[in-house]
Amino acid sequence: MNSRRFPCSLFSLQVLFVSHVILGIPLSLSNPGLDMFSICRDPKFECGDISLGYPFSGEGIEHGCGHPDLQLSCDDGAAMLEIKGVRYKVLQVEHHDRTLQIARQDLENSLCNPEPEDSIFDSTLFNIISLIPGYVNVTLLYDCPFPTESYGVLNCSMKGDIYKNVSFEFEGEGMPPGAGDCSDNNVTVPILETSLTGTVLDYQSILKSLNAGFRVQLKDNPECQKCAGTGGTCGFEYVWNQTVCYCRNNTNLLLQECPPPQAPDKE
Repeated sequence: MNSRRFPCSLFSLQVLFVSHVILGIPLSLSNPGLDMFSICRDPKFECGDISLGYPFSGEGIEHGCGHPDLQLSCDDGAAMLEIKGVRYKVLQVEHHDRTLQIARQDLENSLCNPEPEDSIFDSTLFNIISLIPGYVNVTLLYDCPFPTESYGVLNCSMKGDIYKNVSFEFEGEGMPPGAGDCSDNNVTVPILETSLTGTVLDYQSILKSLNAGFRVQLKDNPECQKCAGTGGTCGFEYVWNQTVCYCRNNTNLLLQECPPPQAPDKE
């Protein structure tokens, strides 16, 4: 008899079942009739020119198929991705190398209304392509009292601006003198150096460069690669916060890989 490998004990499965019933999370274990193998086979989020599937989640992708920290939404025809409370507009997708070009949505029209107000790009799910040559981190500093030749102080003059002025400093240059007198809130964003070449570093040039976005690459997922290599469909278990494998003939089991097909009985 062929044995099946289970990622947890029977007791753990019972606890997981109760958790899903209490939390109301639709997943194969609490929906015995649901064929998650077929449902998660190739779902797609579609918005404008952007089309994304696993490991992303969002409209068009059933719960249990995508990662909850890669939630996509479609706002007025623009694909949005939220990472650690910061919303990014997805400008471009390159499927062959799993990269995205993204730009902070809160800085699209103004440098002076960051949300959240104190943040830096941070994600355990992406490699930051901006670390390769050609990109540099720029930190926006707010309500600084010092006008210096190198960094300047740019006035925030749009209606509804949170801060009075914004200044900036580039990674590796060190914080400007008097930076401790600025607001405690600051925003650090990768920026393409070539987008600033030959330009005056003024408000509009910084804004334009930020709107050009930066590239990030999804990290490899060895668990999903293992699942796909055994003929399975990758999904995501919300309570355990881990990748799971849905298999054609074991759609209601939480596996890490699909078992080999059973050999036909010999007569």
